[in-house]
Order: sequence, then C-alpha cells, then structure tokens
Amino acid sequence: SHRLLCPDTSQHNGMAELKHLHIVETDLALLAHSVLPLRFWDEAVLTACYPINHMPNRTIHNETPITRLL
Repeated sequence: SHRLLCPDTSQHNGMAELKHLHIVETDLALLAHSVLPLRFWDEAVLTACYPINHMPNRTIHNETPITRLL
C-alpha cells in the first residue's frame, strides 16, 4: 500500500512543485536543444512526460509511475 497525502498539506504541495519543476525544466531543455519555437511547448511537455512516467522512481520503490497508475 502507498501513502496518500492531503492536497492542502505543505508536504504535498512541495512534492507537486518539485514534479512540476522537473517537467518544466525537461520541457525547456527539449525546446532549447531542438531549437523549436515556444509554440511547440505543449508537444514538448508531452514528450518530456513520457520518459518521466516510464522510468523507475525510487520514491515508489523503483516502480514506474505508469505501472503504479495501471
């Protein structure tokens, strides 16, 4: 079983902020490396989220987020 945190707690907000920052930084790196304009932001976010969701995460005992979701 896994722990759920209440959405109004500072711990939950901090984790959400870190995940959001990770996605945004990965997105910006993809756009910068590909030399694409910002109008491709949404596609870059989807591209950034795919490997993030398919890589093992030690927070969830080296499972992938996508397998935890399914």
